[in-house]
Amino acid sequence: MRRTARQSAKRIVERALVAGGVAYVGRAVRRHGAAVLAYHNVVPDDVIPAGDRSLHLTRSDFVRQLQHLRASFDVVPLGDLLHEPTHPFGRPRVAITFDDAYHGALTLGVDELRRLGLPATVFVAPALLGERAFWWDVVADPALGEVEPSLRERVLTELGGRGMDVPGATADLDNATLTPWHRPGTVSDVVEALQRHPELTLGAHSWSHPNLAAVTDAELAKELDLPLEWLARTTDRWLPIIAYPYGLTSARVAKAATDRGYLAGWRAAGGWMRPASRDMLECPRVTIPAGVSNDGFALLVAGLR
Repeated sequence: MRRTARQSAKRIVERALVAGGVAYVGRAVRRHGAAVLAYHNVVPDDVIPAGDRSLHLTRSDFVRQLQHLRASFDVVPLGDLLHEPTHPFGRPRVAITFDDAYHGALTLGVDELRRLGLPATVFVAPALLGERAFWWDVVADPALGEVEPSLRERVLTELGGRGMDVPGATADLDNATLTPWHRPGTVSDVVEALQRHPELTLGAHSWSHPNLAAVTDAELAKELDLPLEWLARTTDRWLPIIAYPYGLTSARVAKAATDRGYLAGWRAAGGWMRPASRDMLECPRVTIPAGVSNDGFALLVAGLR
């Protein structure tokens, strides 16, 4: 009851702010800037909620968000922002990215991007393609709709981001109420998505999605080298860039990525790109959670949340 009341109050405030022109002002202030949006998955509207629910955006919500982006921003390929994070004219720019290569993102999400003629980049952890599920969707608390915070912290620190090592996780996998849309895509899904949408590109999301800041030097080398080799074998539409798993990185990780030829690294948070960023291996993004209202989305992408 209290949570519903808070959500209702929040949406009233968001509506008032957007109606009052606050989102427009936010975009105007950032008209020379750029933001990279971080999505995860797109699922059918009638699918039963499952897994880490904040990651699984409904198709109709995704379409409404894309329509807002096309009307209010210049939606550009991520590669355009590598050497030109700001520009002196026009509307503010945004680039659309997806982490993890979910089946839903590679099918429903890519189809909507193609239909509206919008470019995007999918960050792939190749070792997880074709797996039965991502750990965070398996161990998410059904009541919370997310991974319990202390468990998530334990996975990221003690287990190095490898959540299927949690005791009982394998058994939970057998009982997980995940639809095909909630599960990792396959290599075929990736290849077919590239064939369907000519403005889709790929980037690296490590090899097997650990916390890169917590692995050994030898593991780090593997996690950075193997995805580049896989991308080069799979397509010519890839960029030497990485989205850090869980958004976690360190000076050691950034240096190792630079040494291997990565041009940029993207975190999961941090907001809009900074003008004349000194370190392209520490780029911020704006994460888009499922369940955000239309007005909330307008404020979020305008840099006001």
